[in-house]
Amino acid sequence: MTEPIIEVNHISKRYRLGQIGAGSLREELSAVWQSLRGRSRKTADKNGNELRALDDVSFKVKTGEILGVIGHNGAGKSTLLKILSRITEPTSGEATLRGRVASLLEVGTGFHPELSGRDNIFLSGAVLGMSKDEIAQKFDRIVEFSEIGKFINTPIKRYSSGMTVRLGFAVAAHLDADILIVDEVLAVGDARFQEKCLNMIRSIQEDGRTIIFVSHNSSAIESLCTRAILLERGKIVADGPAHQVMRRYLQSEEMKIDGRVIINDGRLKLTSFNATYQYIDRSTCRIEFTILLDAKAAPPELYIDMALETQENVRVLQLVSLPHQYSAQCTGDKPVSITYTLECSPLKPGDYFATVYVHHPQLGPLLQVDRIKAISVIAQADYPECRSSGFNALLTVPFEFRQNHNPQS
Repeated sequence: MTEPIIEVNHISKRYRLGQIGAGSLREELSAVWQSLRGRSRKTADKNGNELRALDDVSFKVKTGEILGVIGHNGAGKSTLLKILSRITEPTSGEATLRGRVASLLEVGTGFHPELSGRDNIFLSGAVLGMSKDEIAQKFDRIVEFSEIGKFINTPIKRYSSGMTVRLGFAVAAHLDADILIVDEVLAVGDARFQEKCLNMIRSIQEDGRTIIFVSHNSSAIESLCTRAILLERGKIVADGPAHQVMRRYLQSEEMKIDGRVIINDGRLKLTSFNATYQYIDRSTCRIEFTILLDAKAAPPELYIDMALETQENVRVLQLVSLPHQYSAQCTGDKPVSITYTLECSPLKPGDYFATVYVHHPQLGPLLQVDRIKAISVIAQADYPECRSSGFNALLTVPFEFRQNHNPQS
């Protein structure tokens, strides 16, 4: 049986809050002495000043797998990646990585600000154990991908955050690393470059390399990753197929709906919203919306409508429940969960926002929440029309093409 390329065993990471050291030199020497005698310092626990960023985390990753790591802010994602990248050490446990690791965690990580982009490319390659000749062979491809050839001899400290990210990803993706670790830092780049990076990640995986990918972009996680783990308060609470883990994350009680409340009569509360987009083929995509309402004070029957809009407020579609008599029944003792599933032509790449509208035939509107971040659609490698820079329509509609010849006289 082949050994996993990444093996994480019972990793924990603790931080003491509000202080760098114990205080005085005497206190630090006392702490060292207690440690040598096998007694751990208890002060942090007693005072409640200890943060467990990771708590007994274990998992394995096979060669060629793309593992998504998801979780709310503060769940421990960045700490885990820093441990895997050997930037920080765990408090306990160990992580074994069998191969060379390239990572892109924060803007500028691994770059020397005083050195030029050119020098930093060679520096990053040397850190990975590559020879100067090996790096030189890949240099032109790295510069071309990063799109900063004009500034390649400029010190990194003069780069914008977007330029730094482009170069950082280009270096990490093109150098011969067995494991690529990418954090949410890709969100700094523009939509076109993000799409370019996601396509590169696909090609890296096809080469048999292993990728750890952190993102809040549900569409990217579900389309790229074969598997995902969900972190909550430093613990793994879910590990499995990416779409299942992402759904649990989006439906968790801690999720806050980032939307604009237009109407709210106090009887209802939108507690969870989840939307998924699945590209099936050139003629079909599947979209699913799931919402959860706290409806303890609601009337026994509700009608819930949905709409989807582009970032530019162009309405793409709407789902109206009343004409079809699709009503939600409320018992008052448990939340109301509704799922809408539909199929249509593939959407133009970009971000889409949802509106949830709840009403009653006699009582009128009860709740309306606009501009909920719903889905992010990325271009598909097998659909050139989606990747065309001149493509501005909302839907990509399949069509037939034929040339008509006049019959010979």
